Amino acid sequence: MTIIKSWDVPRGKRSLIVCDFCRRTFERMGARIRRHNSPTHFCDLECKANFQKGKKPWNKGKIGLQHHSKESREKIRMAQIKIKDHKGRFKEGHTPWSMGKRHSEETKRKISVSRRGKSKGQENYNWKGGRINSSNGYVLVKMPNHPYCDKRGYVYEHRLMAGKALGRHLKSSESVHHINNKHGDNRNNNFVICTESYHQSIFHKNK
Repeated sequence: MTIIKSWDVPRGKRSLIVCDFCRRTFERMGARIRRHNSPTHFCDLECKANFQKGKKPWNKGKIGLQHHSKESREKIRMAQIKIKDHKGRFKEGHTPWSMGKRHSEETKRKISVSRRGKSKGQENYNWKGGRINSSNGYVLVKMPNHPYCDKRGYVYEHRLMAGKALGRHLKSSESVHHINNKHGDNRNNNFVICTESYHQSIFHKNK
């Protein structure tokens, strides 16, 4: 890196630098030079790409830690112990290198495309066998092919059980009342199939 001259500006220091590929001169803020901390600087990305053509990457052919020596692996392990706890989380007071950095919209789009469809159903790390509890105490079952499933593919278990007892799907006008008022208790002898208006009248009577 060749700096021809530097001068003060309201936000710090600005320098006139010679591009290490095309040898043209360009201006750059001093803070940016210090942040990159690189012996080479280029006027644009095209010059940088041309400069790096044909160069063998330092990590070519190396995969993970298996190519490191035993001593190097031990150093890496000790460095991780200093910054992370036994659960792999950063210790209090440590600032991750990525803190404050944001992905560009193009990078976000690429990440979204690469992850699409890979975390659904049984592929999801939080999969619980297709049964979940709703916030109001009801149990939902994953049945994406059911005609009355929600947009996530779940159906209320008590409506499924009532439908099996009748031998058909429940209509939207039909409701299911839990006799013991425990919404998660979906035994056949614990619910009554009724109209929505009758269900509301039972609810207000027991209130």
